[in-house]
Amino acid sequence: MSEWQRAQIEINQHQISYLRTGGEKPPIILLHGFTEDSSTWDEVAKALAPNYDLIMPDTIGHGESSRLPADGAIDPLQDLTVFIDTLGLQKTAIIGHSMGAAIAAEFTAQNPEKVAALVLEEVPWFDPASPPEIPQKFLAANNPTVIKNLSGSNLQEALTYSQEHHPDWDETAHKAWAGSKIRFDAEWFQADWKPQTNWEEIAAQIACPTLIISGQAAYGGMLSAAVVIKLLKIIPGAEWSNIVGAGHFVHYDKPVPYIETVMEFLKRNYPVKKA
Repeated sequence: MSEWQRAQIEINQHQISYLRTGGEKPPIILLHGFTEDSSTWDEVAKALAPNYDLIMPDTIGHGESSRLPADGAIDPLQDLTVFIDTLGLQKTAIIGHSMGAAIAAEFTAQNPEKVAALVLEEVPWFDPASPPEIPQKFLAANNPTVIKNLSGSNLQEALTYSQEHHPDWDETAHKAWAGSKIRFDAEWFQADWKPQTNWEEIAAQIACPTLIISGQAAYGGMLSAAVVIKLLKIIPGAEWSNIVGAGHFVHYDKPVPYIETVMEFLKRNYPVKKA
């Protein structure tokens, strides 16, 4: 990890910070979830970096990127579009978790020629006919009031909270979760951002190989089987992996099967070109 580089790109008068593993390898953009940042991918990146050039941006108001503007007006999708263009990426794979998965899906729908493969982990899409029931385990560990209080707090306080609410996580996950919370801009809760919610329209425009990863409701998973079944019918050739014992943070809860699943998918759909 010492050779990984952190840099910034100015987009719409704010700075987007990103971590890049580098090398002459196929690129993959990894997009974190709400209140997380690029550190969420530490364990995943260590596994993928030998074969891929991983690019992990911090969404505005997260990590080391700029804080929100005074008016709260933001557009993470537009930021991603400019970000990818600025880096000169003609084609890339994208892996997204939660909010990052939603942004990744919408970008892919609007720019099909730029995305070679897509991984959607616990994308926050719900069946309009069945109002979502947010799992109690997720709510208990991600209470907005607590998240606001942790924003700007000290690392030990956030670590203690993570260890109490996620006893099965390893130390890498605890440090990433806790660190991202103290770097998070709590003004995001009042942000002027309205993401596209008609996910069936978005999914209908996705044509690249797509892997959908979900957790289980009993452990805090939010992506229902009913929604996934619809997605499998809409997205040509889409694949689904429901990882046993994982909740909303699949890559934290079950990192080994998560990484194995993603690597196997990439091997078939976004292979490394041998010299």
